[in-house]
Amino acid sequence: MNAEDLSFVEITSLHDDLLLPWLVLYETAFPASERVLVASILSILKKKMLGEQDDMCLLAVNDPAGKIVGMAMFNARPGSGLAVLWYIAVVKELRGRGLGSIIYYEVLHRVYSLQAGTLFFEVEIPEDHNDAEARQRIRFYKKQGALLLTGIHYMQKVGWHQTPIPMHLMIHPCHPMDAQTAFNLAKSIFNDAIEQVDTLGFDSSN
Repeated sequence: MNAEDLSFVEITSLHDDLLLPWLVLYETAFPASERVLVASILSILKKKMLGEQDDMCLLAVNDPAGKIVGMAMFNARPGSGLAVLWYIAVVKELRGRGLGSIIYYEVLHRVYSLQAGTLFFEVEIPEDHNDAEARQRIRFYKKQGALLLTGIHYMQKVGWHQTPIPMHLMIHPCHPMDAQTAFNLAKSIFNDAIEQVDTLGFDSSN
């Protein structure tokens, strides 16, 4: 499946027919420990329906028949130049066919169009889970041009309902950036969830 075969639709209403399949993919693609409450997502859409400002984007990715084959959830912070990709997924039966790259670059395109040229996102720490899939995901993002920030301790906090867990933090800048600048920008977003624990740098391993 090529990029021209896909349509990208932002879900902005609780009444959107794409919402339920989007939520099904969300709930089946990520472990419960890494998911924000569905109620929080519905609250975002309620605010959008009321015309209230909310910079979170729920993106549905559809095949030519209109069936959801992927999803993403990200926000670009107005005036800050910064964005965070919270979730990105492809339906299980289509993984490994290049759809992830297409969706990732669509997110980047939308982030850049909003003048938010630096994208942050979390990835699982493979050593904590003995997880080959986590290693593969990190390699995937590096191949797209993202950098893994080292010398930090970062805790993912999805809400009161889940215990925070340590994660890696990656960054996709639109221009060359040193690790100190990346850390400073991350600190401005994640506050006390991130701290420096060693010399800052970027992991260059494959």
